[in-house]
This record gives sequence, C-alpha cells and structure tokens, in this order.
Amino acid sequence: MGHAIDRFEAQTLFRLDTGRAFDHILPIFERVHAADDDAGVHLSWPWLRSLFHDYPGRCRIYALSLTGRIWDARAFLPLRRDLHWSETRQEFVTRYAAMGMLNIADYTGFVCSDDAVIGGFAQALLSEPWARLSLRFEATGRRARSFAAGFDPAEVAVKWSGGRSSNGTIDNLLCPRIAVPDTPEGYIAQLSKKMRKKYRRAQWQADAMAAKMQLSAPHQQAAHLDLIL
Repeated sequence: MGHAIDRFEAQTLFRLDTGRAFDHILPIFERVHAADDDAGVHLSWPWLRSLFHDYPGRCRIYALSLTGRIWDARAFLPLRRDLHWSETRQEFVTRYAAMGMLNIADYTGFVCSDDAVIGGFAQALLSEPWARLSLRFEATGRRARSFAAGFDPAEVAVKWSGGRSSNGTIDNLLCPRIAVPDTPEGYIAQLSKKMRKKYRRAQWQADAMAAKMQLSAPHQQAAHLDLIL
C-alpha cells in the first residue's frame, strides 16, 4: 500500500516502492490513465509494472491526492532512483529520473487527470532527500513546465536541455499519431478484402496448431521429445 509521506496545504503525496504496492492501487491508476490523453504505452500499468520486477529497489511512483486518500489520487509520477557518488559533496546522493527510461522508453512523464495539480509534486518532493531530478522526453512539454514552476527558484535550480540530439537536428519529442479502432474486430473490418482473407487463413492455421498441442506428463517427456525431433 502507498505510504503518505508529505502533506502540502490540501495535497498529500504517496510513495509506492514495490510492484505489490502498485498492484494494490491498480484500479485508480487505470482510471486516471484512461482519462489522460497524453499517457501512452510507456506510462501504462503493464510497462511500469514490469520495471518493478526487472529493477527491484530502483523504481518509485509518487501519487498525488487532494483529499488525503490514495484512492482519490489525481496524478502519478513514475521515477527511477540512482545512488550517485558526489565528488563535490564527498557523499552518496540520490538522483531521480523518469522511470520508463530504465527500459528505453521513448516518452515519459506524468499520468494525470488534471494538469492543475502537477505543481504539487514539486512542492511535496522538496521534503524528499534528492540532489538531482531529470525528466527527459516528457512528451507534452507543458507538464514539465508546470512541474518546474512548482519549485522555489531559491531552493531548486531548473535547467532546460530540450529534446533535441545530433547537434539539434533531431527532435526526440516529435511523436507520430494515428487513429486506431477500439477493438481487434474493428481493425480487421477496415482491412482490404485480400488482407482479411490472409488474416483468417493465418488464424485458422494458428487454431489448428493449438488443437494439436498437449501437455506432457513427466513420464512422457522423453517419448514426446523423440516425436518432436
């Protein structure tokens, strides 16, 4: 379950450090994700949940609620944690970055049903011990700026590096978008007659193969292996 770590005015920040805690709040996360037109696959539950499994101890999701109850969360910020030795401070410091980048996500950022609350993440995160926070490739741009505006300039220095690479010739934040049907049946219906026929033939072949498959009991494995080979 998420742990409430800070309250700022009417806002409460919750911290989720394990996949189990993330699973527990799945219904509210899915509801917010479905209401967010800017949250794509790299901010979806399956993608983020797999990172908890692959990188235990390095993943953290913050949830922001306006009521003090995590079930009323309006926004989520998935981050990865890295421990870094600071030559300047001569001590280990915590650095945060976008969680999706652990698995080379193209776009990262917030899962949010209301952009107006994003500044609350900055205000509440000031109570957390970290030395640097990076949100590269935040897809909307406006959300990163709302987040940065929530910090007091006297306490946190904000630097904008942009989303360009290769000497500024490639804009990594450009994202092609296409409209797709809501269901697999809707997708098939829009295909040409020839493509629908190919799809059905492939489906029949797959079904036929599935019908011939069976599980092997331990005492049958050697005999079945001979049949396969």
